[in-house]
Amino acid sequence: MRNLGLRAYILFNITLICAIGMFLIGIISTKITEQFAIQGRVEGTKSIIRAFESSYLKIGRTEEGIEFLKSALNQGASGAVLIENETYNFMEDGKAKLPNELNLYKTSKQTIISLEGSTYWPFSTYKGYSIIHPLSLRPLSKKGVVYVYQPLGFFEDTIRLSQKLTIMWTFLFVFIIIIFGFFLLSRTLVNPIEKLIQITKEIAKGKFSEDEDIDTNISEVNKLYDSLYSMYEEIEDKKKLLEKNIDQLKIANRDLVSAQKQLVASEKLASLGKLSAGVAHEIGNPMSSISGYTELLKSNIGDEKKSEYLTKITDETERINSIIKTLLDYARPKEKKLNVSDLNEVVKKAVNILDSQGTLKTIDLKTDFSENALLVKMDTNQMIQVFINLIINSVDALNGSGVIELRTVLENGNTAKVELKDNGEGIPEYNIDKIFDPFFTTKSPGKGTGLGLSICQRIIHEFDGKISVKSEVKKGTRFEIIFTCVQN
Repeated sequence: MRNLGLRAYILFNITLICAIGMFLIGIISTKITEQFAIQGRVEGTKSIIRAFESSYLKIGRTEEGIEFLKSALNQGASGAVLIENETYNFMEDGKAKLPNELNLYKTSKQTIISLEGSTYWPFSTYKGYSIIHPLSLRPLSKKGVVYVYQPLGFFEDTIRLSQKLTIMWTFLFVFIIIIFGFFLLSRTLVNPIEKLIQITKEIAKGKFSEDEDIDTNISEVNKLYDSLYSMYEEIEDKKKLLEKNIDQLKIANRDLVSAQKQLVASEKLASLGKLSAGVAHEIGNPMSSISGYTELLKSNIGDEKKSEYLTKITDETERINSIIKTLLDYARPKEKKLNVSDLNEVVKKAVNILDSQGTLKTIDLKTDFSENALLVKMDTNQMIQVFINLIINSVDALNGSGVIELRTVLENGNTAKVELKDNGEGIPEYNIDKIFDPFFTTKSPGKGTGLGLSICQRIIHEFDGKISVKSEVKKGTRFEIIFTCVQN
């Protein structure tokens, strides 16, 4: 019965209990009826004996009295009347089976009733009963006794019929109980429990319908529903707290990763800065000599072809000097001149410089400047150079034509944000974490040193700002620069 449904389980047990109860009630009622019936028979027989005694014996009509007994008693009855030394038998075969020492009862003053059969209740069975009744005779000196044995064989059919009726009524009542029990249990207990089971399944999915009506008056079921709702609310509260903690952990982890990257970048920049300063110094001196000797040769050679070669040597020397200057700027940043400036104006100056040089003539530049002043403490010239480098990078990514969107905005009342977005080739995901590394570049040889974004990042960090990048290949790149505004 382990997998038996609740409805069937309860009905089975109720049916079993009711069947046992009805069976026992039937047996008890049958036995009680049987007892009353036997008692009625005995009382009837005693009434016949009293009528025989008063109506026949007292007037000396013993023979007629015997005939009266034969006719009045049930078929199969037997017995005898003893008066003094005379015995009068009455039975169909004419032979009365009399108890031993029946004469001893002549002087008795009590009527003795005996039942024949098994008397172990509720399994008692009775074959018959006997009555020994002392007679009152005239004159009083005369003694007599009447003995009557009444078989109960005819009574067995009545008992069997009663037993059959008991069994039939038991099955009928059990059937009625099953039918009514099925509907009552379904409505008051099983259906609400099935709804509670469905509610637990919904809770497992993170849902709980407050409009669910379990429709029962059973207090325990209602308490269980209330407990489920309380459990759901507690789970939701814990879930929200867990989500909040997870979000905080994500933020902390993101900040930790960012700090780690910045720390690694700072260490890398410091090491490369020392290396760059040494390399620039060691290369710079020989390059100055080469440049000087080249100019001296140009002034003393009349051959135009040779003079052209010397000019090319001079140009390449100047390019090397420019790289050396960049290395020195990277290794030994210029002294900062901090002031509070409007970031809007700084970005506009960078755009104007590039526009005047014709850098943006083939580019569709869309600008959206904040109406609020974005006051940031910074070195204006260095910050202009940052935005010039960033815009030039976007122009290079467009390969001569495309759209650049430049927007400034004030967020949360104290955060200045600059967004620079282009629809160029984009940066592959595996290069995103490298673009701020010194000397990393995807440009062709001779077109970039790979120091521009590193210098931009260092300058922005010096002014307590942040720079981040998001990019998607074939769709473009977006830089985001954030500063904390100073109070007016």
